[in-house]
Amino acid sequence: MSWVRQVNESLARNEADLEGDFLERRSAELSDVVWSPSHYMAHWVREHGWNLSDAIHVQPLVVPKSERPVADAEGMRFVQEIVFFGRQEVRKGILLFLAAIDRLAQSPVALRGSSLRVTILGKPTKIHDKNSGEIVRERGKRWPFDLRILPDRSYEEAIDYLQGEGRMAVIPSLIENYPNTVLECLAYHVPFLASRVGGIPEQIAREELERVCFEPKPQILAERLLRVLSDGHAPARLAFDRDANEAAWVHWHEQLPDRVVPSRVPPGGTINPHSAADPTISVCLVHYNRPRYLRQALRSIVDQDCAPLEVIVVDDGSPGEDIGRELEHIGREFDFARRGWRLVRQENRYLGAARNRAAAEARGDYLLFMDDDNVAKPQEIATFARVARHSGADVITCLRDNFQGSEAPWFHDQPASRWLFTGANPALSVLLNTFGDANALYRRAAFLEVGGFTEDYGVGHEDWELFTRFMLRGYRLTVIPEPLFWYRMSPDSMVNTTFVRANYMRSLRPHLEMFPRPYHPLFEMILGQTLERRELIGVHGWSTHPMRYRVVDALNALLKRMPLVHRSVKTSARIAFRAGRALIKAATRDRRKERGPMKSGRADLETKQVRRDGSSMPRPTAPSRIFVAKGERP
Repeated sequence: MSWVRQVNESLARNEADLEGDFLERRSAELSDVVWSPSHYMAHWVREHGWNLSDAIHVQPLVVPKSERPVADAEGMRFVQEIVFFGRQEVRKGILLFLAAIDRLAQSPVALRGSSLRVTILGKPTKIHDKNSGEIVRERGKRWPFDLRILPDRSYEEAIDYLQGEGRMAVIPSLIENYPNTVLECLAYHVPFLASRVGGIPEQIAREELERVCFEPKPQILAERLLRVLSDGHAPARLAFDRDANEAAWVHWHEQLPDRVVPSRVPPGGTINPHSAADPTISVCLVHYNRPRYLRQALRSIVDQDCAPLEVIVVDDGSPGEDIGRELEHIGREFDFARRGWRLVRQENRYLGAARNRAAAEARGDYLLFMDDDNVAKPQEIATFARVARHSGADVITCLRDNFQGSEAPWFHDQPASRWLFTGANPALSVLLNTFGDANALYRRAAFLEVGGFTEDYGVGHEDWELFTRFMLRGYRLTVIPEPLFWYRMSPDSMVNTTFVRANYMRSLRPHLEMFPRPYHPLFEMILGQTLERRELIGVHGWSTHPMRYRVVDALNALLKRMPLVHRSVKTSARIAFRAGRALIKAATRDRRKERGPMKSGRADLETKQVRRDGSSMPRPTAPSRIFVAKGERP
């Protein structure tokens, strides 16, 4: 995504853009095999810091075979139509192309007795918030040439059009990986000119490069077009033998299982699948004035598939003597003495200090923090232990399932929502907690090295702040893509009763410590604008949905408790929805019949837009966990 934005003259505009960049990178870093059709892209990702430890497999795309006779594909051809071939976007060179045609329109050589036509063959896009088709039509008004815009041609229709007599494709990309537009021209013997950028030169026979490639500048392209209009142009040849390439693909897939390493560990990790000893885990459980919830949390620990080394419950100054007696009763109820579990009471110092106290009491290799209103799923400790043993990560988080109410969820309950965390994303972590919940596994030695949680009183986001410190100091963090615990959502929870700005400034603190103070207001401004956009400024409770959504959600949750009724209602709703769509389609057809047939002509060609499939050629079937740097098509 960042590669595309570079030349499309666009910037990351929201959190989704930053998250997309991060996910692309991580999917490659975690893949067993990374494949790219071009050496260019392999070099680009390494130059931009992608941490790919193994060699990238570079193999050209499989090339379709043309049905045209070979003899028909040879020799110079007279050019009467220049066709821009590609999506109408900056990266594909649409503005460069228009500037070159502007220069061509001023040339007396091009105008002398010319019946030249200029065609735009490719989907429209937005350029600086303006429709690309409008930009093309405005520029075309100044040209003495016939202008045609074909935004809706399918792959087969586009190739058939380019193979028409007197037509030459122009692919003036400013940056490219391995564009299918060039590969298609080569495969179907279409004369073309293309920018000498990115992976394009890798597709074309070396001796043909000077003839068909150009430096992406308007004046240079205009000069090449004048030469073509005067002398004609011939198709180019592939840089490789297509049959040998197909055979190499078949061989690569045949030996692929031997190359894929099960449970591949990212750089810096360790793996010891045959170790008999799992890491010892201390559960650090913090409590404040909620003995009923504490019982539910402790019961979920007792029911674990794998028992922890110990459980340390820290009561953070719950008020009243009744709570003290209740805690003693809970200790006897869960047999703390026999299990080796401990109850520690301290003055109220807030969540960070309470967790640090539990960590100081712990003896395990790893610390699993848990709040009293969380409920662990039975596989939580076993899964954390297994991932810790195989990955060697310093901090391991997981997804979380959210629920509401005072009762503990059943194992088969559907969550009210599920929070997904993507991991240690330096850029996006300024604005969002991308790491996970405090209910995570920490290597005890690493936890002590970074100093544990800060102990600000009355402020939240202490887990987000700690995760950020781990990341910025070079520790390894990983996310298990599975929810291992239930998170109770409550309007009176700490995150909903503390001040929004103070919470976010706390999580921003590790980033600010890395930059000189004059830059701090910039980070505060970015964060402030983000919070305002989310409509969170001044809101200390939940951000609520409209009443109609809340009513439907509540009804859906109620019906889920009656499976037969729920299935019946879902089936009826689905049938009604399909019937509604059928009625709309029928009404649309009737209206079209009443209007009569559409007139064909240039206006239709310029305005009609039909969505189509972008797949241009056969793709090799890829095994799971292979990251593909794909080619492009118009």
